[in-house]
Amino acid sequence: MKPFFSVILVMTLIISSLSCKKKKDINQDEPVVKTDRMVVISDLHFFDAEQLLVPPSADFDAMAATNDVMLLHSMEILDKQFQKIQELNPSIVMIAGDLVANGEQINHQLLHERFLAPLISNGVSVFVIPGNHDINNPNAAKYNGDQLEPIPSVTANEFAEIYADCGFSKAVSRDANTLSYSAVLNDRLALIALDVCHYGIGIDEYEWLSGSVSAETMQWMEGQIASLKNGGREVVVMMHHSATEIFANENLFIPGFVLEDNVAFCDKLVELGVKFVFNGHFHSHDITQYNQEPLFDFSVGSLTSCACPIRLLDFENDIMKASTTTLLHWDQSFDGQTFDQYSDQCVTGYITNYIQSYTEPFGITDPVIIDMMIQAGTEAFITHYHGDEVLSAETQEQLNGYMEQVPILTPILNGLLINGLYKDIVPQDNTIQFNFVTGAIVE
Repeated sequence: MKPFFSVILVMTLIISSLSCKKKKDINQDEPVVKTDRMVVISDLHFFDAEQLLVPPSADFDAMAATNDVMLLHSMEILDKQFQKIQELNPSIVMIAGDLVANGEQINHQLLHERFLAPLISNGVSVFVIPGNHDINNPNAAKYNGDQLEPIPSVTANEFAEIYADCGFSKAVSRDANTLSYSAVLNDRLALIALDVCHYGIGIDEYEWLSGSVSAETMQWMEGQIASLKNGGREVVVMMHHSATEIFANENLFIPGFVLEDNVAFCDKLVELGVKFVFNGHFHSHDITQYNQEPLFDFSVGSLTSCACPIRLLDFENDIMKASTTTLLHWDQSFDGQTFDQYSDQCVTGYITNYIQSYTEPFGITDPVIIDMMIQAGTEAFITHYHGDEVLSAETQEQLNGYMEQVPILTPILNGLLINGLYKDIVPQDNTIQFNFVTGAIVE
């Protein structure tokens, strides 16, 4: 993800205006598993630093600064996270894309071997879908000191081959045009795993970041949902991009993270009786209700950024209990910092990088203003990533002071932060219960 890039572009525009294949169906009548617990994770961004980094490397440092994930220590973090997932003892694990840092073939292979294969060997059914980082990524590289060595990424077919036992081989049906597939989870639930990413060679940055569903894939999806529901199962959807804005005016301030034409998509899901969509991409841990309909968009934070959340779904009769576990306060230090300090510092460094890269060309050189933007932006994003956001009176007063000192920042501070990232859209994000048949929130 690269949200703050878009923030800066919007900010600078405001400042400028103020200052001047054939469908394949596979018979699968029997459920894959019976489950009481599911785990949903996303945006692992795995990077094998042992094989792909010989420090010091200015190229790696520059690449890492464009991410808010802890690439350098992703191996240790994922070791801890997947140990925790084993202890949680789910029957199903769903992964909503961005499995590796930059589509590196070697990282995909090791991720499957080291983290996913042991789950599968223990009887866990794993389902994955690609994110925008995963396929045909031209940034796949080994960082050998001052030498940047391109290495193979994976094609769509290679992705499906590596993760064959992570959904693709269990598919009831596979879409002819994408890596989308449907699967039966148990006698009451089924999955539509939607590949919505754009990973053609030579596409521009916005197209690479954004996601969409073609008319052909939509038609396939509609048929699959109808068929699975006719079999007596509720259907959930997993994809990389969110189906709704997770804060007010997200598409205005930070475009590329919500599915294109998302209103028509959500209206179709409501019509088809789908209640829950699971996704990642923005690294926010959030639940948003669509237009007061019984349709809820579950965004899952990055497994290697900030709080490193894991989404738990426990089923009992018709009740789905959603909860969250994180790595906050993990007794582990990185680079002389506690885990919490280090994870927050990665977000700070990420935002600082973009602010410093894009303010000077537009005449914003005052270090006081730049420091204000870094501090305000970092605190807002960290708060938002954790979910259940609350704008404290102290922070509100601080932001009001910034706007009084530098009125030109008001559109960003008020629109993006106060009424955006800090304003949690109902319902609760971390712990909540639903009737998974009706979609009603259970108090």
